[in-house]
Amino acid sequence: MRAMGAQAWTAALDAGMVAWTNKYLVWLTTNPIAMGEKAAPNNHGSFYFSQTASLQILVGDLDGASNTLKEFYDGIYQAQITNTGEQPFEAERTRAYHYRSYNAGAVITINRIADYLKSINGWTTKTSAGATVQDAVNFAMTVKPDDEGPTEAYPNIAAIAAQYGDPDGKYTAFLSAHEQTYPGQAWFFWNQPLSDSGLQVHIDDTGNILAGAGSSTSTGSSSSSTSGNKSNAAATVVAGGWIKVLMGAAAAALVALF
Repeated sequence: MRAMGAQAWTAALDAGMVAWTNKYLVWLTTNPIAMGEKAAPNNHGSFYFSQTASLQILVGDLDGASNTLKEFYDGIYQAQITNTGEQPFEAERTRAYHYRSYNAGAVITINRIADYLKSINGWTTKTSAGATVQDAVNFAMTVKPDDEGPTEAYPNIAAIAAQYGDPDGKYTAFLSAHEQTYPGQAWFFWNQPLSDSGLQVHIDDTGNILAGAGSSTSTGSSSSSTSGNKSNAAATVVAGGWIKVLMGAAAAALVALF
């Protein structure tokens, strides 16, 4: 809202948010509870660094954010991923499949913050065992989710494919085998370039993402499918559907306000 100059985001709101965030950052960088989270070697620590760097960017402390990321990469990250791609501090948890995805998602977020700051290339930064987050996601893809379900892994797989490429198609093959509507998921749009595997998807009038092109009267029904393009047909179908759903949500919010 700040970057786009939204009228609703006034100077007073911005100043208030920055003032509150600066106070919170003092707590986040000094309080014993926060320091305990920072020292945690697992996803608790990863999300501490992700949150801290994000808030430092919000208040304009870009150098502080860069230093926070460097502390992460030089610190707890070094022991988080083994040479096989296993994440030992997540594997020991009660819901290991979930936590592998959870921490990998935190590292992916940190890498993207680093991209924004243009400070460190987190994608090529290796742990002490010589591994990257790609290795962590590759390993997670080989583990059976049992009763947890694999859905949490999908956004990470898409992010890795978009960042490192998918020359042998293993990432999109995994996604298409487990989730036929993946080209309609929100994470598909911000993880590009990523093939849609030739799958057709559409959003119905209630906002459900469904496989297939849809009927002639349903949202986004006029598109056909192509594969492997950033601006593919599946994305076009769903984008039209999401616009309609979001417009409906905005209208409902205005009704609630007045």
